[in-house]
Amino acid sequence: MGMKLINPSDRQPLMKEILSEFGIHGISSRFTSTKIPKVKYELKESPFPTRMDSPPAIPVNISSQQQLVQKTTQLRDFIFVRNQAINMIIKAFALLDMEFQKLDIVKAELVQATITFQKEKEAYNKQFRNQQQELQEMLNKHKAQNEAWLKARAKENDKERKEICKLREEILHDQERLKEEQQSVQQRTQQLLSIMQQFKGM
Repeated sequence: MGMKLINPSDRQPLMKEILSEFGIHGISSRFTSTKIPKVKYELKESPFPTRMDSPPAIPVNISSQQQLVQKTTQLRDFIFVRNQAINMIIKAFALLDMEFQKLDIVKAELVQATITFQKEKEAYNKQFRNQQQELQEMLNKHKAQNEAWLKARAKENDKERKEICKLREEILHDQERLKEEQQSVQQRTQQLLSIMQQFKGM
């Protein structure tokens, strides 16, 4: 089971809770002298019945050497417990540091991903603007070419229509002239026929 990430503001309460489990209280960031815990060295009463036929206790005088050995043993036990608690605290801090290092790595990756996304977004927006500008330029160019072509075609069409109108007027004029000539020829023909009849009657 992995450790949960802890906010920096929750470190001190968490460490107090960890240290309290080891029976250590009052830990602060300031230097304080090592406090030797007060240990009560008392023998518990025997669970066996007190009323037993046993030889009377013989008082034994504990020599100073035995007392020294006992104190040395107690000191060793205290040092062992203290070192064990310190090692557990160091391990706990090491685990916390590892988790915070992982958190820092995740934050750094997130920042880098945000920067990369921002750059890609700016590049996309720039490319989009360039494409829109190119499309607008192509549209304007096509519009100008199309309008120029339409104007040229309209000019040619007007010229052809004028020529057709002129040719039509000429044809109508020729038709009128031809009609007049036909009438004139008919009149002359009638006159000739009339003259010929007059000659026949003579």
